[in-house]
Amino acid sequence: IGVSDDAGLTFIDPVDGTEVGAVAGELFANDLLGGWFVRADDAVVGLDLSNGWSPPVRVGELTDPERAVGAVVDGRLVEADGTTLILEPLEAGEGPVEVALRQLGPVATIRELLPMVGSTFVISTEATTFGAVLAGDDVELRWEVDGRVVNSIPTERGLALLIASAGGLDLAVVDASTGTTIAPVPREQDVLDTLRIVGNGIVIERPAAIGVERVALDLDGDPLWSLIGSGPLAIGDELVAEFASTVDGVRITAYGA
Repeated sequence: IGVSDDAGLTFIDPVDGTEVGAVAGELFANDLLGGWFVRADDAVVGLDLSNGWSPPVRVGELTDPERAVGAVVDGRLVEADGTTLILEPLEAGEGPVEVALRQLGPVATIRELLPMVGSTFVISTEATTFGAVLAGDDVELRWEVDGRVVNSIPTERGLALLIASAGGLDLAVVDASTGTTIAPVPREQDVLDTLRIVGNGIVIERPAAIGVERVALDLDGDPLWSLIGSGPLAIGDELVAEFASTVDGVRITAYGA
């Protein structure tokens, strides 16, 4: 997906680089299953890219085109205004439904909505993150953790969240399907260089008896494997490759089942 000169989005086939389609507007949300949503003023359209390009289909209209925070949850438009969620009506001809989430706190503001599979989604404020479920014209909060979302990566359960708390000093990876912590992230690490989140777990650097080691954890935080040392890794389906510089060039070592 790329931004074109005429304030639209172009879609590129990753195999051969050819342009397969274009849509006016800006990226609004995705559903982790191949569905992408684009907004242009107050209108939102959806594209099903799970099996290649398909023409956009109108999803609905935002109640306020200036409102920046929103998502599509289980095919339904959801907007955020302070601590209130505004839900697209279930029946045609009815007005939008407002759900006030006082549990978020008296001074909180919803900063981000992250949809997952089905009716589940994540609500992130300045200081707290919540797991939520869309239940008809209501929203149920299922879990709560201190901190705000600074990154999210799809996993086989939904999302893994990188959560920052204590003014950004404390970092942890959280399973968004349950709100449980997969692993804390040591403060001294450059997270973007050392933390890897993949479909079924994470890879993190930890102190070893000598130096450091790269440890893979599943989504429950249980160890899967470890490699002594630091450096880049390529992670595939039951395959891990590490790269190291040598006097002759680069050495690639692969490990697999």
